[in-house]
Amino acid sequence: MAVLDGFRLDGRRALITGGSRGLGRAMAQALAEVGADLVLVGRTATDLQAAREAIHDSTGRAVEVVVADVAHPDEASRAADNALATGPIDILINNVGGRREDIATEAITIESWQRYLDLNLTSAVLTTQRVAGPMLARGWGRIVNIASIAGPFIAFKGIGGRHYETAKAALAGFTRAAAVDWAARGVTVNAIC
Repeated sequence: MAVLDGFRLDGRRALITGGSRGLGRAMAQALAEVGADLVLVGRTATDLQAAREAIHDSTGRAVEVVVADVAHPDEASRAADNALATGPIDILINNVGGRREDIATEAITIESWQRYLDLNLTSAVLTTQRVAGPMLARGWGRIVNIASIAGPFIAFKGIGGRHYETAKAALAGFTRAAAVDWAARGVTVNAIC
């Protein structure tokens, strides 16, 4: 047995938000290469279809897709429910996030503040709530939140719109709290910064 054989995910299903491109797409590919079937969530049907075909063709793994913009709380909940309707989810990667505006902190409107908190934090919380229930019932699950060093550890100079750092710091806090709540019940929760 090779060392990496211990990391096989055969028989597991992973849900990746933002799984059609960038970091989410790379993580989806890696999970499929070690045997996981996938559910990819993204905003654009064509990007999702391209990711589905490329991953399936290169790995032979089953790949489902759910079109949703999880920056909207109702769509985040719907996407998680639709993913669960296709079968159990063993691994959740809350990858969606980003800083899409760079404005002075003192100029952030409440609408912009809420939009980016929903994108970077609320989407992960809602998806985690939906997916963790069945994981806890089965006594096994893995949740990985994509956080950032910006917020919980450092604040970079010369960047406006501190909604990103605030949301990522809160995501790190949510991760720690959920990890403490669920580890003894077989569900681990971690963050990558």
